[in-house]
Amino acid sequence: MKKKSTYISDTYRFTISKQFDCFLNENKVLKYKIKKLESKISTLETKPASIIESTPENIFSELLDRQARSRNLIFFNVPELPSDSSSNDMQTILEVFRHIDTDVIPLNLLRLGKVSTQCQPIRITLPNQHDVFNLLKNKSKLRKSDNFKHVSFSTDRTLLQRKHLKSILDELNFRKSIDEIDIFIKYVNNVPIVSKNGVT
Repeated sequence: MKKKSTYISDTYRFTISKQFDCFLNENKVLKYKIKKLESKISTLETKPASIIESTPENIFSELLDRQARSRNLIFFNVPELPSDSSSNDMQTILEVFRHIDTDVIPLNLLRLGKVSTQCQPIRITLPNQHDVFNLLKNKSKLRKSDNFKHVSFSTDRTLLQRKHLKSILDELNFRKSIDEIDIFIKYVNNVPIVSKNGVT
């Protein structure tokens, strides 16, 4: 009789334990879904108003701004020579170009921001958009350079584009913080989105 009672007790404990594990797993799944919903809500709330409520005037202004910047690149961490001048910066940029196998000559060049102890970005304008694409395609070659491996550059984004990119980076970091894996920033028609491996 005792053995039967012990068997029933063990079976009962096993059943309760199994149900408890199921509840725990369901709870984890629900928490994950809630965090994903919170992430999507947060992303929508942080998107610039102009992305959600665009007027024809705003769209036209944005298109003009993007067109004006389409032949520009912004360079970061380009060393400033002691006797700082645009001609010295031009020589440095041309040296950077040589490291990525291009002989294009910028139409103009400008250090951005106020003079400070920090290395200010440089905005350059190239003859055409093809030169921009070509430089972006070969930018990884700078990593092999001892002198310019810390130099980086990107397209000249509008304020709206910078805000959108920041919201995408925030979404990416948040989703990683809740243990979502295999996600990365993907550019579709030059627009950044958070994508997931295996999802088309």
